[in-house]
Amino acid sequence: MRLTSRVDVEFESPIPMDGPVLIACNHLHILDACWVPTVLPRRVVFLAAGEFEHRFFVGDYLRAVGSIFVARGRADRDALDRAVAAVRDGAALVVAPEGKLSRTGGLIQGQTGLAYVATETASPSSPWSRSVRSRRGGRGAACGAWRCTSASVRPSCCRSAGRRRRELQVCTEQIMGALAALLPPAYRGVYGTP
Repeated sequence: MRLTSRVDVEFESPIPMDGPVLIACNHLHILDACWVPTVLPRRVVFLAAGEFEHRFFVGDYLRAVGSIFVARGRADRDALDRAVAAVRDGAALVVAPEGKLSRTGGLIQGQTGLAYVATETASPSSPWSRSVRSRRGGRGAACGAWRCTSASVRPSCCRSAGRRRRELQVCTEQIMGALAALLPPAYRGVYGTP
């Protein structure tokens, strides 16, 4: 990935080298699961779309990097519970809260899976980190230039949230708003300033 892409990384505060952390990223390309490990200083676990689990090469790669496959379009509680267990065991979990690729380059509506994992695992001693990547260059280009920004925060918006759909949605909107704030306006999509 480093040979085919120009990677510019800025960490507003360091990603923890060990211990539980959640990493939320916008989803611009099918190869995000390949690019993310090149800019993070530790091994990560991905939440990946279940339809890729048995695809040639892609499925092999995603399994090799320790992905948790999640069924899209419904609340896959089994996958989310495995994600919660991984984080409680000290993993760095990478989630694209949008749940699918953005075809426009801008953020699309966030799903509540990351908020669920955050409410189940967050504590004052368990940092939450958000990582966003913004592509410069043509849409869909596998070898475009990318920009990665990361910030560590305490997830106060999720720590006190409950498991009700409305509470998870509020937490999701706060997470997506935080992602949008790190992106240039052209990439904020539905979370841009009206």
